[in-house]
Amino acid sequence: MLVMKVVKEGMCSYSDIKEGKIDYEDIINMNDYLTLKQDLEAEAIAIERKKNEQDR
Repeated sequence: MLVMKVVKEGMCSYSDIKEGKIDYEDIINMNDYLTLKQDLEAEAIAIERKKNEQDR
């Protein structure tokens, strides 16, 4: 699943992984980045919703 997440997000190709151009540590780092990005986006949405509720 970790491998496909970075491939799906376009961070590398599956063939790069299969050919050894990307190692497991690279995949872990890319997944950590994607998780952080997702968390920050979710937090930004929550803040915006809260702001909109207060403006009503």
